[in-house]
Amino acid sequence: MQEINEKVLITGGQGFIGSWIAKLLLNENKYEVIILDMKQDHHILEQIMSIDMINKIKFVYSDICNFDHVNQIILENKPSFIIHLAALQIPGCKQNPIVGANVNVIGTLNVFEAAKNLLEKQGKSTNIIYASSAAVCGPSEDYEGVVKDNVGHNPMTFYGVYKQANEGSARVYWSDYKIPSVGLRPFTVYGVGREIGVTSAPTKLLKSCLFARDYNIPFSGKLCVNYVEDIANLFISLGKLKDLQGSHVCNIQGDEITVEEWIAIVKKVLPDQSKSIKISNSGNQLPFPTSFDQDLLDKLLGTKVKTTSPEQGIKSTLEIFESLYDKQLLKSNDL
Repeated sequence: MQEINEKVLITGGQGFIGSWIAKLLLNENKYEVIILDMKQDHHILEQIMSIDMINKIKFVYSDICNFDHVNQIILENKPSFIIHLAALQIPGCKQNPIVGANVNVIGTLNVFEAAKNLLEKQGKSTNIIYASSAAVCGPSEDYEGVVKDNVGHNPMTFYGVYKQANEGSARVYWSDYKIPSVGLRPFTVYGVGREIGVTSAPTKLLKSCLFARDYNIPFSGKLCVNYVEDIANLFISLGKLKDLQGSHVCNIQGDEITVEEWIAIVKKVLPDQSKSIKISNSGNQLPFPTSFDQDLLDKLLGTKVKTTSPEQGIKSTLEIFESLYDKQLLKSNDL
């Protein structure tokens, strides 16, 4: 049995992307996975892994806004890399901008400051791979053609503004203290566990099919979709990079698809007994660009990043939902 001698800290690790990252890391049997979150809530973890796997995770419950706690956790555990996901989504930031700023901005500063202390006190440098977002983008009309990694943005939401602030903070932590980092900017991430946020509707549609419920996606037009396992692998692969230098922010190309095309694929792969469900969409296109260049991401990883096709991602998600439904473990409270 391989000896586990490396630790990975995931902030917000009980959430959607964090749960998948934890699962993939545990599958490697190489890392001790430490999750920092507000309070115990295993309901997403339980959808994608066994209780035995969950019991292998070290859980630390604290507020990401509490610097002393964050600093203590990082100094004590000396993680090989940190995946920072703790954040409020667009609706939460809109509802309470001050709380959103504390969690999303101050929380991120706490992680970087603690990493700086780890480097200064113990001489250990640790990569920070953090979730930015395509929400840093301004309206579609601000751009001509494919959106480059380094183009200027004028975000339209508090959430996007906070993510943009984090990108700037990461840049300063590299220039002043040499803390290496990569921020990733996914758009519509889908898969089992996606339950909140503006772009959760494509996943909620899949879940509603298992409950034989009609569903309306409340927007139209183009999306850039990313299957959650692909995104989780990106965070892990970037965290593992040896001798990472600099502060980088990377677009993710994903797959461009219209809401109407998404619905057509869902209807195609639905189980026969679910094909009578009424699926629709309404409303305007989301006001974000959908075509992204990912040259920097490919360069950092030394390869062209491959994606799971929407059809395969939808099939994989439905298969897990079906299994949970058959075991009476699938919840519908997010629909």
